[in-house]
Amino acid sequence: MRNLIYIGLLAIAAFGCTDEKINDGRDLTENEQVNTYIKEEMTGNTSLYLWTEEIQGKSVTTTADPSVYVAQMRHSDDKWTSVEQDPLVSRTDANANDDIETGYGYYLLNYQTNDGLYFSYVGYVYPGSPAEKAGLKRGDIITKVDGEYLTGDFSKLYTSSSVTVELGTMEGNTIYTETGKTVSMTAANTQIDPVLVDTTYEVGGKKVGYLHYTRFVYASDDDLDHLTTVFRRFKSEGVKEFILDLRYNPGGYEMAAQRLATLLAPESAVASEEVLLEKQWNAMWQAYYEAHGGVNLVTRLDKEVAADARLGDLERLWVITGSGTASSSEVVINGLKPFYGDRLIQVGETTYGKYVGGVTRIPDDEEISDWRLSLITCTDVNSEGTSVKGGLAPDIPVEDNVLDSYPLGDTSEFLLGRVLSHIQDDPIPTGSRSMSQPTPLPAWQEPLPMLIILQE
Repeated sequence: MRNLIYIGLLAIAAFGCTDEKINDGRDLTENEQVNTYIKEEMTGNTSLYLWTEEIQGKSVTTTADPSVYVAQMRHSDDKWTSVEQDPLVSRTDANANDDIETGYGYYLLNYQTNDGLYFSYVGYVYPGSPAEKAGLKRGDIITKVDGEYLTGDFSKLYTSSSVTVELGTMEGNTIYTETGKTVSMTAANTQIDPVLVDTTYEVGGKKVGYLHYTRFVYASDDDLDHLTTVFRRFKSEGVKEFILDLRYNPGGYEMAAQRLATLLAPESAVASEEVLLEKQWNAMWQAYYEAHGGVNLVTRLDKEVAADARLGDLERLWVITGSGTASSSEVVINGLKPFYGDRLIQVGETTYGKYVGGVTRIPDDEEISDWRLSLITCTDVNSEGTSVKGGLAPDIPVEDNVLDSYPLGDTSEFLLGRVLSHIQDDPIPTGSRSMSQPTPLPAWQEPLPMLIILQE
């Protein structure tokens, strides 16, 4: 659960449901209020929705559940526009920092084994979160929730106000479920630092930097300054090669993606403020932006970012990816490829392929202000016109060892060890373990749209 804020929409009004009766004089139900709001956002005269022209005239009953309504209203190419109700978040709460997360503060990967067992693997926990306080850590295996075996519905692990989970153990390639070890947690607000791990290694006589970045947070410029401070340390240590770990990063704010890309880009590209990404909007807004100096059409590398933090001309940039690497993560990878060429080496799995960006809209009407609409507004490509549609395939395909319990940043951790071994020309990473892989399942932690703050 995340608090995502849409900021500054030029002259567009914030549409609330001010008329709360329909023609027969009956009061609108909550579904009707929410769906009326959604329809205006998707098809109104000033709609930002990317496919607004294509869905004009589409008729869906406003009495439907809002999630069903959105699914039926959206264009056939759109699998991302969605709506959710979060009873823990009101409009007031939603204007709080994006670096506050309400929940348990863990990242889970959900799987099914060949014999039908469902389980969740803890990828990481945030410091100070309910999950950390309860003792959960990377590598823990959750097999039961509130006394029941997990099924294909993992929602309780994300949306419940409190939960008790039972942990399994792994011996060889077998997961044992009846351990009796339980952990109880109550959802709470957690201060999120997306810089989960930042460290350096000596490899082959050179300094190698490593950053595990969990998502692109932007609550204020302080978040960008924090990232800059981290990179200032990297530069002061003389980093020559860099490993950017985005395997679990589902996306976030474009401004954070721009900052990270600028800190990693070759100095010549930053100095000339080369294009990181280009956006294509619906016909009305594309024409509007083109007529107003190209605002909101192009995002460039930012030469105003502190030079003493920009890594400049790295020998190589290594990027660890997974199927959950999405949206703004893909913008950074795809946007830097034209400048690094074959010196940008992607290791891991094909990324998600989220080639669109969007905004999060929150109704002004207090009665429905706990609803949030994630609205797709534009497609994006890099400076060479290349999209991430279909995902970015790795240069070195490696499946993540999902039951590897080594901490992120540990040189024995499977994917990091593989990259370090390539850096030192050793094809066999120390600490890797052979195992049969369970089948990954669609995550509840869906990729985030690339969140855009529009310029006036």
